Amino acid sequence: MVSGTNLSAGPNASPGLGHLSESSVGARNPWPAALVAVGALTLDDTTVVGVVDDIAIPVILAGALAYDLTQRTFITYTMTHNANPNLVYSGRASGFGIPEAIMDARMTSHHMIALGFGDPVIDVAAQGADAYPAIRGREQQLIDFHGGARSHGGTSANTIRGVGYYNFAGYYLWMQSNLRFGPYAPYTGSPLYAPKR
Repeated sequence: MVSGTNLSAGPNASPGLGHLSESSVGARNPWPAALVAVGALTLDDTTVVGVVDDIAIPVILAGALAYDLTQRTFITYTMTHNANPNLVYSGRASGFGIPEAIMDARMTSHHMIALGFGDPVIDVAAQGADAYPAIRGREQQLIDFHGGARSHGGTSANTIRGVGYYNFAGYYLWMQSNLRFGPYAPYTGSPLYAPKR
């Protein structure tokens, strides 16, 4: 269970749930049903009659992909160390349903719990295909805000950056986060990929 939820963390962040549709509350993962249907259609190919229905396979897969692109919810979150509340881990997760359910699912097997981290707090949530780059950028901004990745001399609980230093899309992800949620931390990726000023 998520102990705290702050969907508008940061001074300029917009409310995270404002980006979710009403239908996301009961959203389900489309892939298990789609793969079972494709498997059943493929198995009936042992009879010549079954080959005719193979046109349904790409339709089923396209439907599952369209549902995934529009109904998947992305979240960013933080966890604090139980003995040192100033040590913060930042992460992201995605799934179907409400942000709290996605967070609960992530916490069932989170590697940082064994290291003494708890008290997960949802930072922001967004839904749809255009939400992914914004969430990637937001995760990196959270890491930077809390001291930066240890692999780059930082003091946060994150061992590595959420977005690699030399990731050519790093500046784009940072900008998408700023546009969707407001700025939270300055760009810290390679200056090679940032516009010259």
